[in-house]
Amino acid sequence: MKPLKFKAWDKRFNQWTYGAHPFVLDEENQHHLNLSTFFARIRDGRLDESTLSQFIGLEDQDGKEIYEGDIYQTEFLRSHPTNRHGGSYWVKVLCVVELDKGRYVGRAIKYIPSNYEPDFSDSGLVGSIGTLDSKIKILGSIHQNPE
Repeated sequence: MKPLKFKAWDKRFNQWTYGAHPFVLDEENQHHLNLSTFFARIRDGRLDESTLSQFIGLEDQDGKEIYEGDIYQTEFLRSHPTNRHGGSYWVKVLCVVELDKGRYVGRAIKYIPSNYEPDFSDSGLVGSIGTLDSKIKILGSIHQNPE
């Protein structure tokens, strides 16, 4: 069973603060709280409620926890519409983690062009986070990088 974890932006210290159950003290980072203290800080305004994100139970290729609203880079194999380059090519894409119909998915926000793929703009669903075959690397959060 995955632990229940959340994060929200601490306005005073300008960094993420984490709340978890069961609570485990992290001596290297003092910004880990039990859930009751964490949500009390949301209520009193010390943590920005608009940045509240839940841990999805998975980690990226570097072992970093993945939360709703995180931006990640991945790549996947796509069929080439003209059957050039062996009929398929790798697509690099930036995605944001979202909850959609009860599952966490990656929604494409930017495709990174290469010399082998046609020009296209597709902001659709990349796939369920837990079933992507490729590696995921967390780059930031929509709350830190709203553009």
